[in-house]
Amino acid sequence: MKQNFRFHLRSAFQASVVTLALAATPSLARADTDGLLTIIKMGDLHGHLEPHGVIYENNGLGNTVTPNSGGVAKLYTLISQIRAQTPGKNLLLNCGDTFHGGAEVLFTRGRAVDDIVNYFQIDAFTPGNWDFGYGQVTFRRRFTGIDSNGNPFPAGSVNGVAFPAGKVANYPVVAINLYNGPGSASSIVGQPVLPPYVIKQVNGMKIAVIGITTDITAVQADVFNTTFRETMGWVELPGIIDTVRNVEGADLVVVQSELGLAKNLQMSKEIPGIDVMLSTHTHERTPQAIIVPGTGTILVEGGTDSNLGRLDLKISGGHVQSYAWTLLNVDNTVPEDPTVKAMVDAVRAPFLCGPAFIPHTFQPAGFAPGNGLKLQTQPGDCLDTVVAQTNVTIARNNVLEVFANNFFADAMLNIAPNVADLAITNGYRFDGPVAPGPITVADLYRFFPISPVLAVGDLTGGAIKARVEENLSSVFDPHPYRQRGGWALAFSGMTLTADLTGAEPAAAGRDRTSNMMIRNHTTGLMETLNQGKVYTLISCFANGDPLDRLCQTEGVQNLRYVKADGTLIPATSLVPAGTQLMFPVPAIIKYLQANGGVVPTTSMGRIVAKGGVIPQSLFVGDPLIQATQGAGPAWLGRNDPALLPQDRGELMSLLHAKLQDPVGKIDDPATTDAGVDDVEMSYDE
Repeated sequence: MKQNFRFHLRSAFQASVVTLALAATPSLARADTDGLLTIIKMGDLHGHLEPHGVIYENNGLGNTVTPNSGGVAKLYTLISQIRAQTPGKNLLLNCGDTFHGGAEVLFTRGRAVDDIVNYFQIDAFTPGNWDFGYGQVTFRRRFTGIDSNGNPFPAGSVNGVAFPAGKVANYPVVAINLYNGPGSASSIVGQPVLPPYVIKQVNGMKIAVIGITTDITAVQADVFNTTFRETMGWVELPGIIDTVRNVEGADLVVVQSELGLAKNLQMSKEIPGIDVMLSTHTHERTPQAIIVPGTGTILVEGGTDSNLGRLDLKISGGHVQSYAWTLLNVDNTVPEDPTVKAMVDAVRAPFLCGPAFIPHTFQPAGFAPGNGLKLQTQPGDCLDTVVAQTNVTIARNNVLEVFANNFFADAMLNIAPNVADLAITNGYRFDGPVAPGPITVADLYRFFPISPVLAVGDLTGGAIKARVEENLSSVFDPHPYRQRGGWALAFSGMTLTADLTGAEPAAAGRDRTSNMMIRNHTTGLMETLNQGKVYTLISCFANGDPLDRLCQTEGVQNLRYVKADGTLIPATSLVPAGTQLMFPVPAIIKYLQANGGVVPTTSMGRIVAKGGVIPQSLFVGDPLIQATQGAGPAWLGRNDPALLPQDRGELMSLLHAKLQDPVGKIDDPATTDAGVDDVEMSYDE
């Protein structure tokens, strides 16, 4: 008999999403502890070893910076408390960017935090996009212990950083969507790099933890992608759920995903069988859990190291009977665990002013050994050196425009004001907010924990407009699977209006910008953008990228590196030995020094939303920064809940079979442009 089922994707998403947060439930307070499980959720640690400033918008303080918050020692204190309260009934799960995000981890390729993370006794980990940023050898040494030829790693070093033999991580690392790609040995190309899941026995139950890593490194610097291929995991996930449910006999299915909140929400709507979705990548905080329409999946995201999530569950018969989600602030009231603090102090000592300071060099692709971004024995190079004072809060906490990114773009343009017309910086999320007062070198590296050099290049006004359009589309696309993460670009020497109203279909991805003005470096005046005119851009160049690409902008000509003294040299794939180039943090320090050690006045309103309309999240009451539904006509989205028959296991088996051997039409969200077709799948039985 031939049957059909359809996922209808044309209806507009209704804003009737149910959100629940149970401070305590009677079932969780019972003396009978059978079926109780506590998930401790951490993610997007971003290498933040020590406490720092944090903005907690969800505690009613607005943009006030809470000092002495976050950091691994405070996190461990809260984790230890929860473990003591739930002995034998908890899991510690970590997903997202962990080994990247500050100077200590940058200059050691993440080694500064390896022993600390191992000490946490994590039950399952899934990497984030920035965990790929040190290259495939570092990634494989840390997470698999097997090289791209399929051989175990001996002890050795990566660009001067020592690694032990085998796998560094002492915890399971899982991901369903990471494969060995071109550049790997032919015998393993197409094979998974990591196991798809791990089964944990907790309190007499089988808990399946499935991992989904990033899908966006293909648009990042080439170093992120060497020997790897990633998918979104949308095709693989139903079959894995079927396996853990019906073969492994899991009582609970937990997915920890680094795809970001919008994609994770949509995937949870379309694919039944996920009990809990732990979302990371977008750094959003969900003080209340989101109960996904149609499937009932419990979805949460917990910020960065500034928060720790606690999800208490009562499980019976393979179903969640009740839950309580608590988002804990890792703030200045939380003491540091003394053991972890001692470990942090030990790894940070070589970076701080004093007799223990050691010069450090990070060697990007194309640099000769010993050359690259440096922390040397010079005044101002240690992390605790105060480089300036600020009278305003410096933070990244808005999707469209923030003071911090405008300030950093100004610093870039200041390096070559008589050559470059404009500067562009990416809309990065990572930061450590700085309150009015002193700014240290460590603060700046939390904003720019990356190693591109500054470069200038020529490109047409049409290419600039296309780059801005592409960025706005990726940030505000109404189709969640096409959102890429990150916030809007920031500019110096350019202003524009962005149409985020979604009133017209053409506004959703093709023609969002208007009133674009660009600075003429010869006159210093703003002029209307001419798509046929050639302009000069200064921005970050990711070493290893093609020489016609600058800040992910294609079609650049006459690329030139900025040397440390501000002069320009032609860009080449290999940087001449001994050549000192300009990197973002030194450029910012130079800009501050030129302004007398004070953060200069920085204009806002460089990117203005048409009519003042900036899309807000559909989840009323949750202070989300980025609208998961994007901006545009509802019919361009993909927001209908999945149909949920009584027997979820049967649907999973059927869906898995059809994905392997499709008879009808399958709308693959990773490749379909429109994303509005009905998905029709047929099966025979």
